[in-house]
Amino acid sequence: MPANRLIRLPAALLAVICVTAHGVVRAQTTATTATTTTGTTTTATTTTGTTGNITNAAGIVIDPNGVLRTQIFMDQAGQLMWRRNAAAFAAANPKAAKVSKLRKVSLNRLEAAVKKRTDEGQQLTDEMKSLAGLTRIQSLGLEKVTIKGVPANTHFAQILVEADYRMKLIGIGLETPPIKQLVSYIERAKPSSVSKNALERWFFVPDYECLRVTEDDAALELIGDGVKLVNADEVVAADGSRAKSGTIDAASRDFTQNFTKKYPELAAVSPVYSQLRNCIDLAMLAAFMQQKDYYAKAGWEMPLFGSETAYPVRTLSAPQQVETAVASVWKGNHLMTPIGGGVEIRATKALARENAQGDSEGKVAAERDKVDLKGLAKDQWWWD
Repeated sequence: MPANRLIRLPAALLAVICVTAHGVVRAQTTATTATTTTGTTTTATTTTGTTGNITNAAGIVIDPNGVLRTQIFMDQAGQLMWRRNAAAFAAANPKAAKVSKLRKVSLNRLEAAVKKRTDEGQQLTDEMKSLAGLTRIQSLGLEKVTIKGVPANTHFAQILVEADYRMKLIGIGLETPPIKQLVSYIERAKPSSVSKNALERWFFVPDYECLRVTEDDAALELIGDGVKLVNADEVVAADGSRAKSGTIDAASRDFTQNFTKKYPELAAVSPVYSQLRNCIDLAMLAAFMQQKDYYAKAGWEMPLFGSETAYPVRTLSAPQQVETAVASVWKGNHLMTPIGGGVEIRATKALARENAQGDSEGKVAAERDKVDLKGLAKDQWWWD
């Protein structure tokens, strides 16, 4: 589907996104490097088969002890992707599976439909779970996973952690990118450009210039690709403390810029990155709705979506530790050391005057004016 992400207010409101009072969401894992030889050595650990109660899961698994591990199944011919897509289309509501230029979803109507099914003891439909098929909204040992601003046992948190961890594996050369011309930091780095005791940190942030808002704040459009990968160069002192280096490593900069440029392509073939983008979009939307108090303006108290008891979302194993990913690479007499990073979402930053863009041509307002709820059935919650 096209990437149009027009959000109409106040009908469209997602209540299950949790942000802190300051609108900050953080998730962080750590990828470190070490060396045991003067040659070039890379080491990766993956897990297959059954881990805990999760069988043959691709991407990451979290065992009963809260340890996150990667789990990879090669699909070089694309057969698994083709079969998954075919099965999804076969099981989908034909109307919801139909390509739409701009699909609309009313979340308060969705909540009512979900409540009706749960009251009747029925399972939610796939179109409910997928918002009617929306693809965009316009040292060694175990390392500690830190998640702040969103409950660690939610799908949101697991997407933040997996996307961050998988990105680091690509950066240090332990995971082959699923797209062409995405060159790792290890491949780019040159001894002449690596500072002594340097550490390279990479982390995802939103593209904060991502909102186009009407003058009356009644509608907004999410624009751009939504996600950036940025770098921060650090140096390690003799006591092990870290500080900003004040210099820019060209290989690290080029890796993050290329990753950002290739992000749409990457998201098209690797679901975790498209889900990360959606999580960021939803966090931006939730911050806007909170700031403009559309909960009250819509007259929606969210009796179902706002209740963890009635509609639980904290249902997954919380990642607490992650197996260390190690890449030992000497080039000349230099040791390359990428480390740390994470995902940081300061959702309210997108709402700042210098970032929010106006609807100068009136296109967002025009789309909003086309919305007519009069022809909808009482229990209809999405339409094209």
